[in-house]
Amino acid sequence: MVSLSTSDPPDYELEKLVFLTNAWEDNEGLCYLVWELEYYDSLSIGEKFTLASSLVKDLISDGLLVLVEYDNLENLRLEKKVRTVGLADIDGVLKEPRSWSLNQEPIFAVDLTEKGEVALNISDEGTHRRLMKRMFGMEKPWG
Repeated sequence: MVSLSTSDPPDYELEKLVFLTNAWEDNEGLCYLVWELEYYDSLSIGEKFTLASSLVKDLISDGLLVLVEYDNLENLRLEKKVRTVGLADIDGVLKEPRSWSLNQEPIFAVDLTEKGEVALNISDEGTHRRLMKRMFGMEKPWG
């Protein structure tokens, strides 16, 4: 049986790659980033929100992600982009609990930048295996 959870402490650098992958998959809101952290059994929900916020801020600071505001969720897709959130407003958005919900408007999500796409081209086999194990419970996703 494949285990998709752990009581180990989070690997911050690996979680950055998990969040970049989530953005590449066109996540539908910040809440999905917290859900990614459900992998860590030992973290409280508050710790997961704190970790998610820290990861998002670092990835934005590194130029790998942008935070985007959408008008609403139509047909389970984010379609009406309002704006890319400016650096000065990111802390305020991330500190607002409603920003992490799909049930509130506006909806906030992260988008991958070109630099973020390059960062996902992982050439190190050990890092790639760790990411596959973290996300899929196996070192190779199909066998």
